[in-house]
Amino acid sequence: MKRAPVFGAGSITISRPLFSSASRTAQITGTFYKRGGVLLPNVQVFLVQGFGTAARNIHAGGAFGGTFTTNAAGVVAFNRTVALASLTQPLFFSFIPADPAWAYGGRDQLFRGDYGDYWFAPTFAVLLAKIPNEFTAGYLFVPSTTAFAVVSARSALLPPAGSTTATVRVTGGTGLPMANATVWSGPVSNITDANGIATLPFSATTLGANEQLVVVRTTDGQVLRAWYGVVVTYPVLAVQSVTVDPKQAGSASTITVNVQNTLAVAGPATVTISVDGTVVSAKVINIGASATQAVTFSYVFDSAKSYTVASADKSATANVPAAPAPPGPDLGVAIGLGVGLLIVGLVVGAGLGMVMKGRRKPPAEASSTESPMAEEEIRDSGDTEQR
Repeated sequence: MKRAPVFGAGSITISRPLFSSASRTAQITGTFYKRGGVLLPNVQVFLVQGFGTAARNIHAGGAFGGTFTTNAAGVVAFNRTVALASLTQPLFFSFIPADPAWAYGGRDQLFRGDYGDYWFAPTFAVLLAKIPNEFTAGYLFVPSTTAFAVVSARSALLPPAGSTTATVRVTGGTGLPMANATVWSGPVSNITDANGIATLPFSATTLGANEQLVVVRTTDGQVLRAWYGVVVTYPVLAVQSVTVDPKQAGSASTITVNVQNTLAVAGPATVTISVDGTVVSAKVINIGASATQAVTFSYVFDSAKSYTVASADKSATANVPAAPAPPGPDLGVAIGLGVGLLIVGLVVGAGLGMVMKGRRKPPAEASSTESPMAEEEIRDSGDTEQR
């Protein structure tokens, strides 16, 4: 099988100007091209560190090193952490072609795949004699006995009465961790572990920005100070929309306000609505961190017209219809009702008259118990008239 022509690195960059005993990690990025300056994706390369026969393969995919494969843009990027050294010196690196489809690469050229034919090459002289893409980075040893302390909060944003943990990292001048350093902030204290790390609890008691001082005392007597900040706040709401379901004037309409918590902190928040510029109602809700929520209000519009309903910077127009007029009386029903009432009145009146007539007393007759003297007087009176 005939292989394609050679390829090479068109550019190699390092994310920092140099490595140092205090900052030993940097990203190495190589961009590869084929003939004609065309970017070359999906080819395998080795990254080695060391000069000449001291060069060794840098760990990639396999447990004992391996190749890197360029991405679709022909790029390989790798975060390299160099060994801690006590001497300022240059560091030698090189990208080596290792792809079987290209010249000067492949299995018969010593290396390919996750492991290659050799995990750790006793010598890279053969490889370096091919087409190495060499580059050099500087390493600076920072000779200092001064210790350093860095502190950070696990959560920089808290609700009222919330809590978090501050992590303190203490290192020596060479970047090595310092164990058994005493760390304290306010009434709490701790001791750094073998990795130079100690944690301190923090509880929020005051709204707003809280700056906390951390004091460190190392085993050799150095006293260090570091600060971290925490912001204590309630949720901050952003209104997404306002909608109105208008009912007729005098009846309750439904107003819905959709809100979003713009902060990653849960707690209570107040939602208000206004009608034509006047705040008419407010509700306190409990909302989760970065959550959204629909808040409903019931409001009675007193007259039929258009209203502007708003919450924060969002608004909606409510066109409130008039209440329907009460229905008028039916003329036929009214006439029939009047005639019926008249007939009932006549019947009732006639019945009442008959009852009253039946209760009238008959003329009184002469009582048979009148005295004989009275009868005699009547007869005498009659005789006198005859004369």
